[in-house]
Amino acid sequence: MIQIQKAYKFRLNPSKEVKEKFAQFAGCARYVYNYGLSLVKKALEAKSKIPSYADIANLLPQLKLKEETKWLNDVHSQPLQQKLKDLDLAVKQFFNKIKKKEKANLHFKKKDQGDSFRYPQPIKCENNKAYLPKIGWVKYRATQAIEGTIKQATIKKEGDHWYICIVCTIDKEISKAKLDENRAVGIDLGLLNFAYTSDNLIIENPRLLKASLKKLGKVQRIHARAKRGSQNKKKITKKLIKVHLKIKNQRNDFLHKATTMLVNNHDIIVVENLAIRNMVRNRHLSRSISDAAWGIFVNLLKYKCSWNGKHFVQIDKFQPTSKLCSHCQNKQDMPLNKRIFNCSSCGLAIDRDLNASKNILAAGMSVLKLVDGNDISLPNEARIGGF
Repeated sequence: MIQIQKAYKFRLNPSKEVKEKFAQFAGCARYVYNYGLSLVKKALEAKSKIPSYADIANLLPQLKLKEETKWLNDVHSQPLQQKLKDLDLAVKQFFNKIKKKEKANLHFKKKDQGDSFRYPQPIKCENNKAYLPKIGWVKYRATQAIEGTIKQATIKKEGDHWYICIVCTIDKEISKAKLDENRAVGIDLGLLNFAYTSDNLIIENPRLLKASLKKLGKVQRIHARAKRGSQNKKKITKKLIKVHLKIKNQRNDFLHKATTMLVNNHDIIVVENLAIRNMVRNRHLSRSISDAAWGIFVNLLKYKCSWNGKHFVQIDKFQPTSKLCSHCQNKQDMPLNKRIFNCSSCGLAIDRDLNASKNILAAGMSVLKLVDGNDISLPNEARIGGF
């Protein structure tokens, strides 16, 4: 028996009054975040001690007493505190990036850009309604039943609609899958095809961003020409957000369907540990790599394998999977424009992606060592998710 965390996302059906409450809560949370960030920036400029979460949170009662900010009393205190915790995390990430000599900055939050607020405690959910403190009961579209114990809830705006994201903990009995090589698969990720598996399955690359570039470019040009602060600017901004949101939803739908299919059909899944952050620095391929969302794909595979008792293995990114013959292990150069692997030693002729996926599977299976038939012994450098 293990405990897992699962998130549910439902679209809300709020009344006009409740929408105004949502906007008020999100606005107050944004104000508190920006207020805290202004203190942090002043401390950075003065090279003095950076105020911590506790330091800024202790100032909230004083803010609520001031005449110009007494409207903060109309909002539940916990969403305000949670926004300051988000700020505390952002400041820590800022300094971590500086230590790594990476580009780093702290940005103020703007209206209608990622409006959200969070309740860190359980909320009531009954008959497709959620009870939110200081707001009341709000209907949501229940696309599935909520399982487990509710731990927290986040209200967020995407486009013209408000959503509720509920995080639950579930106690789940998971039986460990056997190490059956017939149920194992190696996956080679690419751009020509999204994925090529060792059992000769090709998952085509949907190129969702590329398919919407013409429409997106048109909306962006209109948005750039619109006068700042005008009603037309606000209108076209909403349209631009809607286009981006559609691409995001299409991509998430594709990734979830692909990963669910792979996890349901296999007990062992092996992928490469790609250095995606370095790969997107290639200005010729950065857009296509970002559109493919390999990182999200791998993370989805990892947690779905964990939830279903499947074995997930990531092999070292430096292994020459494209240059090795999957039959005789002969190594030879393979330029990117060469799509067929013709082995100079054994004469094997095979698609380069299929050859790479077979090598990925072989490398992953070499990592797994059977102990008493079922248990796995792993070297320290192997990155394993699930069991």
